[in-house]
Formats: sequence, structure tokens, C-alpha cells
Amino acid sequence: NVMGDTITLRVPAKKRYALVARMTAKSVATSAGANVFIVDNVHHAIEEVFVQGYAHCRENGFLSFEFTVTDDELITHARASESCDYNPEEFNKELNAVILESFCDECTIEAGDIWALTIRHSLHMQGS
Repeated sequence: NVMGDTITLRVPAKKRYALVARMTAKSVATSAGANVFIVDNVHHAIEEVFVQGYAHCRENGFLSFEFTVTDDELITHARASESCDYNPEEFNKELNAVILESFCDECTIEAGDIWALTIRHSLHMQGS
């Protein structure tokens, strides 16, 4: 259990709500004191998370995002309401997983039948 401030967002799994997820993530990162580079990485990571979640949601599904801010990092838990044809082992081999990992410090695909993952961003760049 991580102690910190938590912001929760739940949006329909529809393309038009990708902007809501991205802007919420950017706002949370900015409010947490992240620099422009980290905020940009958070933006791109959440965009990729939304695309992946959307791909693994059935019609009328939703995506949930839980952003937790600690003194040192932003932790995002994302989950689809339901999934179809989701295989965590296959996702880890996909190009999308490589792209996502390039925008965050850590990416963990959660095991199970429902698409879910956790990503972490350090709020402070090393050496700054």
C-alpha cells in the first residue's frame, strides 16, 4: 500500500475520452512538481495506456485510472472494466509495451483475465 494523495478517474472506453485521461495525468504530474520533461513522459505514457486499455475493452466498457502522488513518484494504476482476448504474456512481447516502457521508469503488466497495469514515474530527475 502506497501512502500519498490519490486521484481517481473513470472514463468510458471511447476514443474521444483519451484527451481527458492525458490531461488529467499531465495536471496531476504538474501539481506534484514534476518538470516539463517528466510531465511530457507522463502524457505520452497515459496516451499509450489509454490506447492499450481501449483495445482490450468491450463496447460500453470503461477505463479506470488511479494516480497516486508520493514525495518521490507518480504511480498510475490503470484497469479495463472487462477484457476480451487479453494475454499478458503476449502484450509483453508487443511493440506497444516497448513504447510504453520508454516513457516511464517502470511498467508492470498485472496477471489476470482483465487488462491492468501499473506505471511509475520519478518526480525528480537524477542529478537535479
